[in-house]
Amino acid sequence: MEAWGDSGFSASASGAGRLIALVEPGIPCWPDPPKARAAHSKPSAVERWLKRHLNKHGGAVAVSSAFADILNESGWEDLEPEEFLAELKTLRRLIVDFPDPEVPWLGGAARTPH
Repeated sequence: MEAWGDSGFSASASGAGRLIALVEPGIPCWPDPPKARAAHSKPSAVERWLKRHLNKHGGAVAVSSAFADILNESGWEDLEPEEFLAELKTLRRLIVDFPDPEVPWLGGAARTPH
């Protein structure tokens, strides 16, 4: 995106998000608000695991690290990346931050990873 900016190309944040989502659907960049679970619904197993994982790691962790860590735990060995990302899209209080465009981070509040 930065390289295109030098050529006169520009896009709004939502436009850039849509472009990223179209080019690489595996990147957790959702231009449209995800369909969150109802506030009264029970947290999913992934949501409960992620909450514990974020607490253990100071509230922020790289998406790739979280996925690798969940695969190393008993019972999660067969979780597919697409399933993990789809689950992330439904979480109400999760923030996906891009301090480095190549390494998205997960957190419960807007913050820069350490």
